[in-house]
Amino acid sequence: MAVFFKSWGLDNSLKLTDFASLQSSGIIGNASTHGFDESGGVYCQRELKDGYQCFKMTVLPSDPITANGHRTEVIPSTSTASGVTDYVGIADWAGYESTERWYRFSFLLPEFDTTWLTNSGTWLVVTQLHQDPDTSPADIVANPPIAFEIKDGYLVISNIGCADEVTISGNRVIRELYRAPLIFDEWYDFVINVKWSWTNRGKIRIWSDRKEIYHDIAAVNCANNSQARGADGNYAKIGIYTHFPVTDYYDKPLVIYHRGMIVGNESCSFSEMFPESTSAVYPIGPTIAGSNISYMG
Repeated sequence: MAVFFKSWGLDNSLKLTDFASLQSSGIIGNASTHGFDESGGVYCQRELKDGYQCFKMTVLPSDPITANGHRTEVIPSTSTASGVTDYVGIADWAGYESTERWYRFSFLLPEFDTTWLTNSGTWLVVTQLHQDPDTSPADIVANPPIAFEIKDGYLVISNIGCADEVTISGNRVIRELYRAPLIFDEWYDFVINVKWSWTNRGKIRIWSDRKEIYHDIAAVNCANNSQARGADGNYAKIGIYTHFPVTDYYDKPLVIYHRGMIVGNESCSFSEMFPESTSAVYPIGPTIAGSNISYMG
């Protein structure tokens, strides 16, 4: 039986209309460290767009720096098989080699000028499959193993892995997996199947709107992190993350619309993550805290 871990999503049966409700329900992470003010303000709003319930997430040029940049992100909360819920999206990975996961998410970007993203030191990340770093001994750098970035009019998917126990700038394997002209004001719908590995046993498959756009096997695709060294597994982040100060090159709000995320275990399949009748799974309905969700068709 495929398992969809507790995630977040909005449909007409979820009456979560403000930031406080989202935070108290465990649907997002800590407000003070992920770019939100305490009331949510303009940063994260529930909206109906193109018939979909979604989050509208905004970064303003005046936003303060939060962990090396401007950001408005949410971290989907999931449940482990033991019923333990944590903000870390895939807490039950916990650094184990060759754990396999499925992800599905959908976002839309309103049109904006991207030419400023050609300047050195600029970046704009819209989805991250991230990883908790080691603390003892500590990793020197901690990058998301898979990131969706906007670069000068292109949507770029990148991957960073490291076989060594301590990750530094010089020992990472950095790969560009996919690049295509960015399409504004249209929904992207991605499915990703990953076997996480810091040796040569990894794999990555990516679909965009049902079309497979990338496939590899026998690759290093994440950092060599371990629970024994203080790491706590992979997790997902969706929203906007850009460099500081963005006003050096851009002085307008940045906005993304996001419909949510589903995380599945190794028993899932593409047809379950993206069925012909998408309403069977997505947008996601209500979830029950502290338990797994089995896909019932």
